[in-house]
Amino acid sequence: MTDADCPATLACASDHRCRAKPCAADVDCPTNQACDVSGGACVRKACASDADCEGYCVLGACEEKPGYCFLY
Repeated sequence: MTDADCPATLACASDHRCRAKPCAADVDCPTNQACDVSGGACVRKACASDADCEGYCVLGACEEKPGYCFLY
């Protein structure tokens, strides 16, 4: 129902679903995200290594926690 009900990287949309946060510039986005101006929403920053992030580079995107492996 509100932004508080969504994970920190998302915002509550008018349809009451958690969606990417709207933005006009990178400063509007959470850590490890940048503003995709063409879409008007925050997206994960691309990366090549952990040094590119404030956290970890997981499958080419900045994340706060490292990835993990598991069997299907």
